[in-house]
Amino acid sequence: MEDLFIQEEIAELRKQIAHHNDLYYKKAQPEIFDYEYDQLVKHLQSLEEKYPQYKIEKSPTQKVGSDIEKKANIIPHKVRMYSLENAYSLEEVKDFVDKIQKVDNRPLSVTTELKIDGFSINLYYENGNCNMPQHAEMALKAKM
Repeated sequence: MEDLFIQEEIAELRKQIAHHNDLYYKKAQPEIFDYEYDQLVKHLQSLEEKYPQYKIEKSPTQKVGSDIEKKANIIPHKVRMYSLENAYSLEEVKDFVDKIQKVDNRPLSVTTELKIDGFSINLYYENGNCNMPQHAEMALKAKM
């Protein structure tokens, strides 16, 4: 009987998350704060880990929401960009740094800032001048 309730809770969470993804990524009209959304996703993730028989490929936990069109120019970065994965505490930031240090043992300096929605970009400077690869510059100009 408990299994049925878990299955219903997971289905309801997926429905809520899909609704909020649509509002946020397609309509730019979110109804809830990012923190509340992240808590819904974390709860779904924990249920899917605890009950793997209900984990599905099309779960919102298995994809990243985006409003980028399939035909958009996506330019690979020279160096991998890491994400904090929505850290809300110093402990979560420390976990993030530890994760990076396991992959790359070089000295690491970190800058934190409030979340800014948008796209990701790496800028490279040589001798104080921004050195943007030509294909990135062309894609940026095409968007303007």
